Amino acid sequence: HVWVTDLQTGQPVSGRNLTLYSEQGVSLGTAVSDNNGFAQFDYNPTNDFLEGATVVSGQPGQAGFGIGSSIWDEGIRPWEFDVPASSGDEVDTLTYIYTDRPIYRPGDTVHFKGIVRNTNYGRYTQPNVTNLDLRLGSFNFFGGEPFERTLPVQVGPDGSFSGEYQLPADLALGTYQFYVQSSTVEAFRQFTVAEYRTPEFLVNMTPDAPEQLRGESVTVALSAEYFFGGPATDLPVEWTVYEEAYQPTPSSGPFYSFGDAGGFLFEDPGFFGGFGGGGAFGSYLINGNGRTDENGRLLIELPADLLQDVDEGSRIITVEANVLDLSEFPVSSRARVVLHAAETYVGIQPDDFIGRAGSEAIVNLQTLDWNGRSVPSQPVEVVFYRREWVPNRTQDFGVYYTRWDTVDTEVARASVTTNAQGQGAASFTPEEGGTFIAVATVTDAGGREQFSSTTIWVADSGQIGWQIDPRDKSMTLTPDNTSYAPGDTARVLIQSPFTEPVRAWLTIERGQLLEQRVITVNGSSDVLEIPITAAMSPNAFVTVTAIKGVTDGRDRYPEMRLGIAELPVSTEQQALTVTLT
Repeated sequence: HVWVTDLQTGQPVSGRNLTLYSEQGVSLGTAVSDNNGFAQFDYNPTNDFLEGATVVSGQPGQAGFGIGSSIWDEGIRPWEFDVPASSGDEVDTLTYIYTDRPIYRPGDTVHFKGIVRNTNYGRYTQPNVTNLDLRLGSFNFFGGEPFERTLPVQVGPDGSFSGEYQLPADLALGTYQFYVQSSTVEAFRQFTVAEYRTPEFLVNMTPDAPEQLRGESVTVALSAEYFFGGPATDLPVEWTVYEEAYQPTPSSGPFYSFGDAGGFLFEDPGFFGGFGGGGAFGSYLINGNGRTDENGRLLIELPADLLQDVDEGSRIITVEANVLDLSEFPVSSRARVVLHAAETYVGIQPDDFIGRAGSEAIVNLQTLDWNGRSVPSQPVEVVFYRREWVPNRTQDFGVYYTRWDTVDTEVARASVTTNAQGQGAASFTPEEGGTFIAVATVTDAGGREQFSSTTIWVADSGQIGWQIDPRDKSMTLTPDNTSYAPGDTARVLIQSPFTEPVRAWLTIERGQLLEQRVITVNGSSDVLEIPITAAMSPNAFVTVTAIKGVTDGRDRYPEMRLGIAELPVSTEQQALTVTLT
């Protein structure tokens, strides 16, 4: 799909003769742009993979010459908008395979089952496949003889198959995989072959309390006991502590943010800040070691200042320990402790994530205890800030990038006491558009504070200083909700750098194009309304490509900005009701 616009005016151009070329310069077809500037090529890439397709209009040096390439995507690739994407075509059939265990010994029998479905970009139907060649192969990362077997399986009328395979007694240890991979069918399932042995003792870890206040010391008791009875004494123990953010879950009711969802404590992570990160249990804190005593016990004591260098708010700490037997075979266990910022939580939720200058913006409040139950009559302080983004060109390890600093200016404040259901509300009227952060703080009887935040984006007819890098070609699309249902209307704020009306190419897609049209983006905070249909379930992706032509006496060159946003859509219409009798 192609959109043709005039560089001078930014308007769509009809009747242009276009030629599609491969990466090697081979002509692949022609098309003519319609009244919207749209054109479509019937093109099947080699190996179902889009490789550097280029579209050309006219000849160099002549009027109407233009060129565009699918690889001119620096700064506007889908993953840069946190959107998954693939340049390959979707396989016709997807197979889910699972085994009865994740780990086996040589000589064991592996029982497997597979479920086959035809795919159509989020739609799954009964397959037309009756037979498959299921392959079993090894991963030989460190050399060795490759292992490969083919297991013919028959797919039943319900689209499933099952079987078993006895592993050779002399099979090499390592990782193995069932797979089916062709141009039309894809399936994978890994398992491990190892000479494992059952442990001789059991390790349990029990904290003094599963929930405490942040700033209190934490004690976790470890005990090791042999299966035949008796304590596992004088064994070395290695332990590690991890931490991650925590939010309570209300027992019922709508979604509220019980943490810093609005990014009030935002700090630019730097160019390499998005790489790495924590593991399955969060970020590493500390580690230590010890030995079990004559009762097979070890007390792991963590200091009260354990989280002194960690962000504000409630956290979960995970204490993981390995107890080593005489052959240094580890037996593991872990315990988790919630460290609450205060005795009471306040949640915050805007009535509408997208507001308008001059209109009241409302945030709803909910106070809870540690168990997610409502706490009535709690005083809450709500502060509204207007956020400005300040770009600074800097470098990390010799790589230049734009670091974003924030300037938050208080614009309103409200004191609220929640009602008998722990609910309340606060509001303000923004005088101008932009990004606003609402921060709600509750203080418990001990003087400890817990705060939560949310963002409100406010549209305006004037220029708004969004977080837009002039060196970048991207812009942000902000949906007004986190999920939708068929029949809803999604409102999407277009955070455009252009103050004047510009033409834009709107596409709604999920693997394939569902809808496209030319729209006009009016100013830097236009709101796009998109009716949600059942065809968009389970999700759809909205892309807006805005083109600004040359402005006399001000901008000598045309400009382009592209934004992508995901709209999650309820799958209730596709849900099954399963009844066990």
